[in-house]
Amino acid sequence: MNFLKMFAGSDESEVLFSTSQSGQFATGLFQQFMLGSVYQPIVSLTHQRVVGYEALVRASKHHQPLSPNALFEFADSQGQSIELDRLCRAIHVLNFTGLENPAWLFLNISSSVVSGDCLSESLVQSALDHFKIRPESVVLEIVEDKIEDDKKLESFVKHYKSMGFRIAIDDFGRGESNFDRIWRIEPHIVKLDRSMLLHAERNEKARGVLKGLVHLLRQNGSLVVLEGIETEAQAEVALDSEADMFQGFYFGKPQSRPIATSEVKPRLSAIESRYRQLQYMRDEQSDLLLKSLRLEILNACDELARGADIHEACGSLLLIPAVKRCFILDHSGKQLTETVCSSLNVSLGDRMFNPLMDAEGACWRHREYFQRALSKPNQINISKPYIALPDAETTVTFSISTYTQQCHIVFCVDTSPEALKQDCQSLPMSLVGY
Repeated sequence: MNFLKMFAGSDESEVLFSTSQSGQFATGLFQQFMLGSVYQPIVSLTHQRVVGYEALVRASKHHQPLSPNALFEFADSQGQSIELDRLCRAIHVLNFTGLENPAWLFLNISSSVVSGDCLSESLVQSALDHFKIRPESVVLEIVEDKIEDDKKLESFVKHYKSMGFRIAIDDFGRGESNFDRIWRIEPHIVKLDRSMLLHAERNEKARGVLKGLVHLLRQNGSLVVLEGIETEAQAEVALDSEADMFQGFYFGKPQSRPIATSEVKPRLSAIESRYRQLQYMRDEQSDLLLKSLRLEILNACDELARGADIHEACGSLLLIPAVKRCFILDHSGKQLTETVCSSLNVSLGDRMFNPLMDAEGACWRHREYFQRALSKPNQINISKPYIALPDAETTVTFSISTYTQQCHIVFCVDTSPEALKQDCQSLPMSLVGY
C-alpha cells in the first residue's frame, strides 16, 4: 500500500480496494471525492476486434456524480492537478486486468504534467515494474493544443518514446491544433476530434477533406483514430474515411469492466457487412454511369473528328449531371478552345466575376490527366480526384488523345466525384438503356 500511496502522489490521496463477485476493484480517494475507472473500447474493423481501451475517471461526492472537467477544475484551483492526474493513472492501471486479447491502454496525460515536466521517470518505471506492464502496451494521450511550450512538448514526447511508450495526440482538429507540431513530434497515433466526423456526416465535401486528412496523417507515420461515433450512419462515414481505428458509443460505452471483443463482435460484423453491401451497390451504379459517360465521350470525339465545334460535340455529354465542363488541349498542353460548362453544374462562383474562368490559351501540361492521355492514346483515362480551377472543387477528369480535321488533340471532361456516386436514375433516359 505504501507504493500505491507514493504513486498517488499526495498524503491527501490514496487507493482503496473493494471486492465483489467480479473480483477486486480499486478506487481513489482525492480529498472528499471518490474516484473510479471506466474503459471505452477502441476497435479495428479490419481486425474485427477491440485493440485498445481509453481509461476515463468517474468521480462522486457523497454519491452524487461530478463531471471529470469539474473535478480537474477543482484540483487545479487547489494546485493539485498533478496529484489528481497521478491518482487517476494509478487506479486505471490497477483495474486494467483480465483481458482476453492484447490491447493498448490509453492513459490521458494532463497538459500541466507535460508543461511542468512532472511525470517522474523513476516513479513511472517503478509503477510499470510493480504492475507488470510493458511500456509498449501503454499509450500516453496528450491534448497538444493546450500546451503552449513547443520545446517541453517535444522533450516529453521524445523522452517517453525512448522508454517504449506509444504517444497519441488527442482531439486533433479542435481549437488551435497545430500541423507543424504533428510533423515534428511524429506521434504514433492521432485521434481526430468528433467535430470532424459531424461535419463529414452533413457535408459531402467535408467527407472528402476528412479522408484526405487521414491519408496525410498516415503518410506522416501516424495511425488515425476517429472518435465520437454514435450511430450507424456515422460508422459508415468513419469507415469511408479509411481511419485505422474507431471509438464511440456505437461500439461501446465506458464501463468499469473493459468490454470484451466477444461483446462487440456482432456489431463490428454487422457494420462491416452493411458497408460492403453499400459499396457493392455503389460500384454497380457507378459502373453503369461510367459506361454511359464513356459512350458519350467517344460520341463527342466522333463529332469533333467530323468537324463539329466543341459546343455541338458536347451537347449530349453536358446533359449528364456528373459532367461539369469540357475543353480541348493541343499536344503541348495548351488549351485551344474556351471551356464549355454544363448549365446543370454552374455554381454561384462560376456566375460571378472570375478571371480564372477564361482558360483559353492556358497550359495544362503539368496535369496528370494530360500526361496519361498522351501516354495511352485512343484510351479514355480517369484522373485521381484533385482540386480544379476555377471552382476550387474536387474534380475527376476524363481525358483521351484523339484528333480533329486540323490536328491531334487531348479532349478533356471535368466531372464531380460526388455526382458520380449518385444513383444513375438521374441520367437522361436515352443513356440508361445503354
